[in-house]
Amino acid sequence: MDASDPVAAPAFRIARRDPRDFVEVAVDYTVIDDGHSLEGIKLSLGYLVLRQDDWILRRDVAPRPIRLLFAFAGFDFGIEMLAAPCAPEPDSAGLIRYRIVHMEARAQASLAQVIRILLIGLMPTADDLALGQDAPTPLAPLATAPVRGRWLAWLVLLFSLAGLALGGALLGQGIYADLTTVSSTTAAVSAARIDIVSPDYGTVADSALRARQSVLPDQFLLRITSDRLAADVGDATATLAYFDQLLADLPQTAAARPMLGADGRYGVVSRQDARRARDLSVSKLQALALRQTALTVYAPCQCRVYWAVAAGRPVAPGDRILTLVKSAPQDVLIEARIAPDLADAVHIGQQAQVTLADRPDPLAARVESLGYDAQVDPRIGLPRQQESTEGDVTVFLRLLAPPTDLQPGTPAKVVIEK
Repeated sequence: MDASDPVAAPAFRIARRDPRDFVEVAVDYTVIDDGHSLEGIKLSLGYLVLRQDDWILRRDVAPRPIRLLFAFAGFDFGIEMLAAPCAPEPDSAGLIRYRIVHMEARAQASLAQVIRILLIGLMPTADDLALGQDAPTPLAPLATAPVRGRWLAWLVLLFSLAGLALGGALLGQGIYADLTTVSSTTAAVSAARIDIVSPDYGTVADSALRARQSVLPDQFLLRITSDRLAADVGDATATLAYFDQLLADLPQTAAARPMLGADGRYGVVSRQDARRARDLSVSKLQALALRQTALTVYAPCQCRVYWAVAAGRPVAPGDRILTLVKSAPQDVLIEARIAPDLADAVHIGQQAQVTLADRPDPLAARVESLGYDAQVDPRIGLPRQQESTEGDVTVFLRLLAPPTDLQPGTPAKVVIEK
């Protein structure tokens, strides 16, 4: 047989026989292990790759029943299996691997179908999973391969040109954005934090505050009861009453009079001495009354409760009993960080667009402060970081029409117009 003759040359068919046991695909899923939810990032028919979780490190490596949960478009899909952690410690990349010990045949077929569909770049549908496992290609009888027409080459060329044009447009759009805007590396809604501390020894009472509760200026928040301070007030009140009675008993014209003192001895007391002692008792009682007034806490602003100490807990002077976050629209800012080499292109008053994670429409804003002009008061927003010449530059922006339900800490994306 002449191999150069295309008619006489034998036709070849390739039969797929790959088991796909160790083909690993990247997909988001959840593993339920003993009621605890773990985040998965990769999987194959033999292993599961999960993000590091302190709960896993406290578990042994014995096999245990687990459940895989996939959230595909329009439906959720679950697979039960027997698996075990490969090691009690994460690997060098900070990942935990589970080894699949046993699966039912139907569950294994469904997982293989999921992996096959993910390998071709698609998301499985309910119809795909209903087909069961995609078996290896059967070896069909030899047949003459069809002759492809010239249109296929033109189709490939057309798609290549379209992809090249699309890539060029995206590249041009990115270059234009870099030349006309400054984008934040990270950003979040930010508001000033107010920490309230206990002024005296006592016990927290009359507190029914809860997290995220809105409070108005001068609204009652909580009260501290102090037995020690109440005893001091009672003692000062009794002392004042004693000197009031002493002045009433002393004659108006007498310069001095022998009196029985508290120690059981007689002494000479003048009216001037008694009046001076009474005035001192009045001052002490007024000071104690001010300390008692400070035990009742009222809201200093329009705020939200971030944290509050539980009722019935004993406190000492200086102990934190309440943390508030300012919530008035004029007190809520957007805190963003930009690369240091872009700081020269940003100045106070520049216009910007802010997109919050919990709403799709961008909000108009302007730059409020930048760099060394940035506010330094305690805030709830982005985590604090040590200032350095190589670190990101902090920028505060004020929304031109701020919504009334902004939550400090909500992630955001900031684009500043040059």
